[in-house]
Amino acid sequence: MSTLKVIQFGYNNLFGSLPVDIYLNLPELVKLYLYSNQLIGGIPATFGNLTRLQYLYLYDNNLTGELPAELGNLNIVKFVVNSNGLSGSIPFSMFNISTLEIMDVTANYFSGYLPSTMGFSLPNLQELYLSGNRLSGVIPSSITNASKLTELDMGDNFLTGTIPNFGNLRLLQKFWIGGNNLTGDSWRFFASLTNCRYLNLFDVSSNQLSGVLPASIGNLSTSLLEFYAIGCNIGGAIPAEIGNLSSLKYLLLDRNQLT
Repeated sequence: MSTLKVIQFGYNNLFGSLPVDIYLNLPELVKLYLYSNQLIGGIPATFGNLTRLQYLYLYDNNLTGELPAELGNLNIVKFVVNSNGLSGSIPFSMFNISTLEIMDVTANYFSGYLPSTMGFSLPNLQELYLSGNRLSGVIPSSITNASKLTELDMGDNFLTGTIPNFGNLRLLQKFWIGGNNLTGDSWRFFASLTNCRYLNLFDVSSNQLSGVLPASIGNLSTSLLEFYAIGCNIGGAIPAEIGNLSSLKYLLLDRNQLT
């Protein structure tokens, strides 16, 4: 079995914990798909010794514990562990994997801050999903250095502070930051989003933004299909410039103070 490169056992009833000695028996492993089973326990630190591993799919199990920092030693391309019971901080080493294209840790119990340098070492990152956790602190402005991002989901956490400028993410298509504790009344970040010419979904609902929607909303991508700003304490009138969004299909502004 030492020559195995791909293991795919998704959608079964596998039970038990992940093997600690997997790197000894499967040194050539490139892809490991164990999603949608009943696996328990943690992800062993020895997974960091699977030097050829590029695809790790462990989503929809019952895994617990913290992510080992040793995973940052790998040349992972796709790391998908959503819908488990994982907790603790996301190791900073995970944000230094230059080969990483997709990272999905949604629907776990991760807490703590995101590293201030998180975007500097992710030149290939295309999709980042962090929603449904307990992350706190500010959104690091460095994330805008991950210029290949097309989908960014940071919703339903405990993030605070203002929304940074995301204009460097020119390929961004879907952006969720709803359900946090973000503040601010100027909506200045809108001006930077006008650089995101492929943006088709933006959700900023359930934050403490207040203020009025700026006229620059009309300069958002003409590809924009969905705009959600529910429960943001927005006042004033809806700017006429919103009519410039010729592709818009969903405009949800419930529970605000519009006049």
